[in-house]
Amino acid sequence: MKIVDKTISINQPVELVFRYISNPTNSMSWFPGIAGLASFNDLPHGMVGKIYTEQITLPSGRRKDMRIHVVEVEPNRRFVTEGQMLIFKTRMEVDCRELQEGVTELHWVFSVHSPTQPDRRLSKYLLAQDICGRSETGLQRLKALLET
Repeated sequence: MKIVDKTISINQPVELVFRYISNPTNSMSWFPGIAGLASFNDLPHGMVGKIYTEQITLPSGRRKDMRIHVVEVEPNRRFVTEGQMLIFKTRMEVDCRELQEGVTELHWVFSVHSPTQPDRRLSKYLLAQDICGRSETGLQRLKALLET
């Protein structure tokens, strides 16, 4: 289920925006609720096969570790990760394109997939609401951070 589908423009060249966004260790500075993030393997950032361990603060205040795998990269264009959090599988897709010289359009899609049992629907709904709010705040922070 796609729960976030947002597009923003950032007044920076596409190469700078992509380099920043394709290094998930930067996400602690702009995405709310990430308490820690570390490389799990020795591959360079922005490469398919790179794995991270992300510590997320849940709405309850508890922290949970999640493995994030880079599954698709098109330099200066597309960056995709997948992870597993509790019973949910997550997918983040970021597409960048140059709108004009020095201005980048960033399209952010975040999806969550889970078992379809009725007792999981409420959990999925609450997770979706939380991630939507965090994403809105995070994208505003990302824009402000990269434009300063």
